[in-house]
Amino acid sequence: MSNACDVTANWEHLDFFIDDQGTIFQRISDNKYDYELYDENGKDCCTIQQMFDWNVVAVKELITKEI
Repeated sequence: MSNACDVTANWEHLDFFIDDQGTIFQRISDNKYDYELYDENGKDCCTIQQMFDWNVVAVKELITKEI
């Protein structure tokens, strides 16, 4: 498996993405690592890097599908 940092560049141009569980991440600033996590219980925050750390495989699969 690639290191999470190896795939973050693929997300620089995206304003949002949805992981394989249907969680929506939306860009909230010009920092490519700064995303806001929305879930069914309201709002919570995390970073894109944390997302990669949690679920690198799912994100890489989504990149393959979307690009």
